[in-house]
Amino acid sequence: MIVDADDLLSCNIAKFVTQYPECYGWCIDKGYEYREGTKYIYYMKSKFYDKCGSCNIIRFDLLDKYINADVADITNSDIADIGGFNFLHHQSIPPLMIKNGTPLEKLPFEGAVYVIDHGENMWLGAITSNMLKQANFKDLFLFKLRRFVKKMLSQRLSDSIRQTFSLYTLS
Repeated sequence: MIVDADDLLSCNIAKFVTQYPECYGWCIDKGYEYREGTKYIYYMKSKFYDKCGSCNIIRFDLLDKYINADVADITNSDIADIGGFNFLHHQSIPPLMIKNGTPLEKLPFEGAVYVIDHGENMWLGAITSNMLKQANFKDLFLFKLRRFVKKMLSQRLSDSIRQTFSLYTLS
């Protein structure tokens, strides 16, 4: 599993994975988005893997099979023009594994927290900045509306969530 600086994993993942050694792997479907320094967290009840790159858990013995896979082998891909597959294109891993007969299961619990606005997730910042500069009125309105709705649907950050994901204020 590839994990980067803006993601926090559930303390339950390692124990769960070791209980199912025959499984090809898991895709994190449920998780949270957390804005650094706030007291609230947004629950993503599905498609967490579309937002966060630390979302695929692949059985170790399968890595050699996929590490050099050609992106062009992935059907319905927006990244087919990029030569070679390097696990950075996290949305493409599940379809590739299905195509090769090694499908990922959905992790049956919240697997990660995607932390935003802390300076480490430059990709999200670049997308947001680009959106604000180049968007037409409708796109900008929808972008800000989604941000507002997320804020309204966020829940108070509980001690249980803090403990499960080792989520502590950075100072």
